[in-house]
Amino acid sequence: MMARAASTHDVVVLGAGGAGIAAARAAAAAGARVLLVDRPRDAAAPPSGLVAVAALAEVALRVWAVRTGGRLGVRSSGLALDWPVFTAHAAQAVAQSAQRRYTLLAGARVARIDGQARFTGPDTIEIDGAIHRFTNVVVATGSEATVPVDIGLEGVPYLTEHTLFGLPALPPRMVILGGAAWGAVVAQAFSRLGVRVTLIHPESHLDVSPDPQVGEFVATFLAAEGVDLRGGARAVGVERTVAGAQVQIGGGGTVEAEVVLVAGTRRPRVAALGLEEIAVEPNPRGLTVDERLRTPADGVYAAGEVTGRFGGLHLAVHEGEVAGRNAVGKRARVERRGLPQFVGLDPEVASIGMTEAAARERHRGVGAATIPVEALDRGQALGATGFVTLIAAGRGSGSQLVGAHLVGPGAGEMIGELALAMRWGVSLARIAQTLHAAPTMSEAIRRAAREVVVRG
Repeated sequence: MMARAASTHDVVVLGAGGAGIAAARAAAAAGARVLLVDRPRDAAAPPSGLVAVAALAEVALRVWAVRTGGRLGVRSSGLALDWPVFTAHAAQAVAQSAQRRYTLLAGARVARIDGQARFTGPDTIEIDGAIHRFTNVVVATGSEATVPVDIGLEGVPYLTEHTLFGLPALPPRMVILGGAAWGAVVAQAFSRLGVRVTLIHPESHLDVSPDPQVGEFVATFLAAEGVDLRGGARAVGVERTVAGAQVQIGGGGTVEAEVVLVAGTRRPRVAALGLEEIAVEPNPRGLTVDERLRTPADGVYAAGEVTGRFGGLHLAVHEGEVAGRNAVGKRARVERRGLPQFVGLDPEVASIGMTEAAARERHRGVGAATIPVEALDRGQALGATGFVTLIAAGRGSGSQLVGAHLVGPGAGEMIGELALAMRWGVSLARIAQTLHAAPTMSEAIRRAAREVVVRG
């Protein structure tokens, strides 16, 4: 079939996630004519993505709070989760989130097409049979989970992030392959909902924070909740059984479950884009970019997880803004100083900057302090566990924050204060002198800052 006549755009953005929407808005705000291309979606497909997992973690938290409320005097009986009702809620939440993203484009000079895109030349792209010309392009197509090959998964009922919420009911048992943040959150949630979960991960500690001590702490409370952790291990074989699957673990041992969930490594979503037509060669992790998010090809930018960097939605949005501005002639750079990380476990995990060991290798005069959550009035009232660790470089009142690692209720909210301090060079002395409301978890930040300054 002959392609239809071409239309022309200043910037074409591929992908309508956080990075793509941000890139389209930034380019349009500079006066560019922008075309935003989103891949086709199956309306009947199960919900997936960060919003769906956040909803799962929230419902699991509520169920767990009631089931373990006896220590606070809460009594319950007959508690159950209606899984189909929950998945319908998750689907609605995902749909509403996507719609809110699109409303950000209201009033902007952005045309939008849902379709399959493929480059046909250095300045042309075909979308469902129509040719579009562009001056610059931003690739923001994200990433997707990889499925291990040659271990037998093709013969068993395995799940991925895209099919997880298509389960008709909660299974009695589940094996999760992969111990990064996403796998840990899902493992905790399903365990709290009554599923016997085995989490097999290749690292010696859970990869939920730059600080291995945080991973060890998380492993301790997940194990206490009933998650069967198999660290430093890999699945080397999977066989179908009457009930579901049997997973063979390297080094010995097997585990059986009704379903296997793949939650391991990821790869850039670039298949069938025709990148060779624009002289872009992806590496196994993603598209190579510089600090301005330029690829080696002229006029081609990339942002978000397609670059192989997984720093959360906030990093993807920031990179999208930088790529969108640079695609219309600006000279913006990605700012990585003060980039926080967050994992929606319970208790929450949040980190920023260096570990204490890394700081001591790079700086002189490093000080650190840890305040247990249990030492706070708020922590005692909640029966909470966790800690706040601040790491600073320098002496006395001039010491500067270079790292922080938090585990506990509200850690994801508290990390914003520390990101602000690190980004703009607020001294620990000023943090220590700032009144924090009480009783709150954020008191730990002031107490840790004071301790570092006094010791300094």
